[in-house]
Amino acid sequence: MKSAYILVGVTFGKFRQILSENKLRYTYGTRFLFRGFFISFNSIFASFLSFIEKKRYSHSISNTVPIKSPIFIIGHWRTGSTLLHQYFQQDTELTTPTHYQVVLPEFFISGAPYYRPVLKRAMGKTRPMDSMKIGLDVPQEDEYALYKMTGISPFNHLVFPNDSTYFLNRYADFNPEAHQLSRWKDAFIYFYRKISFISKKQVVFKNPFHTLRIDTLREMFPGAKFVHIYRHPYNVVPSTISMWKTVGKQNAMNSINHDPEVSDVATFYDRMLTYVKKKEISFPSDSFINVSYEELENNPVEVMHKIYKQLEMNFSANFKFNLTKFVNANSSYKKNSYSLSEQDKLIIDAYCSHHYESLGYSLISKQSVPC
Repeated sequence: MKSAYILVGVTFGKFRQILSENKLRYTYGTRFLFRGFFISFNSIFASFLSFIEKKRYSHSISNTVPIKSPIFIIGHWRTGSTLLHQYFQQDTELTTPTHYQVVLPEFFISGAPYYRPVLKRAMGKTRPMDSMKIGLDVPQEDEYALYKMTGISPFNHLVFPNDSTYFLNRYADFNPEAHQLSRWKDAFIYFYRKISFISKKQVVFKNPFHTLRIDTLREMFPGAKFVHIYRHPYNVVPSTISMWKTVGKQNAMNSINHDPEVSDVATFYDRMLTYVKKKEISFPSDSFINVSYEELENNPVEVMHKIYKQLEMNFSANFKFNLTKFVNANSSYKKNSYSLSEQDKLIIDAYCSHHYESLGYSLISKQSVPC
């Protein structure tokens, strides 16, 4: 599943809605027609299994009361949020949405006998933007599920670009528009209850788009806890550019080139850091924590213990054992490496350097940085 994976698993009716809303941004070239046909073909089966699942389980899911409010991992892309999500998954008292569940959000219960074997064969062994291992049961961000369930997401302008500008620049925040908000909330809450119904555990979500939805999420989920992870902009910016180039190429439904520039990503990272800094002062001390990727990478067990202590969670001996085992098993992981020119560094510094002191960074860094 190396192409068009953002929309694979969408139902036929929802895909038709998405195409209708973006009909002027679809190109009828061979590659795009194949993607459209592939998604449409799968959407027929998705619709059938979604109907069955709703008939069997919708009442039970709608009446599920999660045992605790969720935990949200927020932060800009490529800051280490996936790694942090994987660390949380080692706690058997918690659960995370998995890759399988966000690919098939409408029918991941009923579709398991049919789709798990197919998806397992179709998936690569690593993510398309880096060499991090993937699998059906690894944690995955819920934005994929929300886009397929509602047709509402900034992903829409990545899949259907209408100009060559950075697709995130059109957003002041990532909240749905007023006329879409209720539908988006209902879908998110249903997906949340569905995960809770299956696992009977506290849910940990990871989604960079949620970083600019803090107020909405706190209103939807009273008592939710937030972990904001950050990383040096010299690492974040080039890695994000590479990621969106790969994801856009594999999912776009037209040939418009909309790859971001250094200034685009640096500006957006500044916006996110500024927004979170403004919002964090409104949180109770046991509901929010900032985490440095560099510290998490160097001292994962100690940093996870710090997170649990701050958020007043139980850092059990079993979790410590599982976490240590996971860290040791993945110690050979090799990060991507990117080179930044001095001009690129100056551009990044122009937008982000006013955050460096509070985050513990300096203006001096090696030109070749692992991402």
